[in-house]
Amino acid sequence: MCSSAITCPALTIPNNGSVSYGGASPNGIGSYPFNSNATYNCDPGFSLVGSNDTRTCTGDGSSISGAFDRVALTCERELQFCSITLANYVFAIAIMCPFLTTPVNGSVTYTSTSNGNSSYPFNSMAIFSCNTGFSLVGGNNRTCTGDGSSTTGTFNGVNPICEGTRIYIQ
Repeated sequence: MCSSAITCPALTIPNNGSVSYGGASPNGIGSYPFNSNATYNCDPGFSLVGSNDTRTCTGDGSSISGAFDRVALTCERELQFCSITLANYVFAIAIMCPFLTTPVNGSVTYTSTSNGNSSYPFNSMAIFSCNTGFSLVGGNNRTCTGDGSSTTGTFNGVNPICEGTRIYIQ
């Protein structure tokens, strides 16, 4: 009777990140040998959510199909903090930018979710667009910034406007 080694299928790559493997793929189709390590990395501006960045291919020997230990990790946008000292205690508080005014005849969407108080976290982007028949005048996006001296950040730049398209009749 032939025996085969335990292998684990490739992991799903997290949004805004990557996975690298310590063991070579033995069959070229994305399976990894027993005890291979998979290490998660996040793109700049994103942080790994989880207590450890490495998962290991494991198996109990009852079949050749193994699985990577622990749950899948994710990459989330990093928040910028400022420090506030109060009664000799230092607190780190996230920098948040206030809601922006929506242009007349247009809309604004955000790359991050509001905290429920109409403010958005550091590095969030506001993306502007115009209704049909209107053109955007100015930049189409603004980014939440802050220097850490306050918990209130500001979106860089200025809001664009939506101008009606001119129709010339001869």
